[in-house]
Amino acid sequence: MSTGNARSSKEEKELTRSVRDLKVKERLFADAVLSGDHKTIVGAWREVYGGGVAMADKSLKRKKADSLAASRLWNSDVVRCYVELVRKEITSNILRRQIGERQRIMNRLWAEAESQDNRGSERISALKLLGLEADMFTEKRVVEHHDGEQKLSD
Repeated sequence: MSTGNARSSKEEKELTRSVRDLKVKERLFADAVLSGDHKTIVGAWREVYGGGVAMADKSLKRKKADSLAASRLWNSDVVRCYVELVRKEITSNILRRQIGERQRIMNRLWAEAESQDNRGSERISALKLLGLEADMFTEKRVVEHHDGEQKLSD
């Protein structure tokens, strides 16, 4: 498999299929990196693969080997594909939540605008916000210059 960014759809399908076959420790490593609990990928790798050996007990040679292993694992196609799928899922969840919140706010504004219990100014304010959301109104700022002075007005 190529390690480049350009992949055929067949390669993408193979990677997606292979994500399901991702080993437990590989998945734990990717999740540890994605969680942001570690400053480096080496820290995440050591959490999963390190076996609890304290850093003070490790030789320079062992530290370099850990760094190399973490880098290789992070750059593997299977881990990269898994990370990409997780990021897409997170982004999708965020967008779904934002759409839901936006809809709840719009429904509440409509309820405020239609409620006869509210004062007229409150209903107008709710309608103005709904109109701004619908791009019915634009806020204009005018800058006037008089004798070297600038004056801002809404």
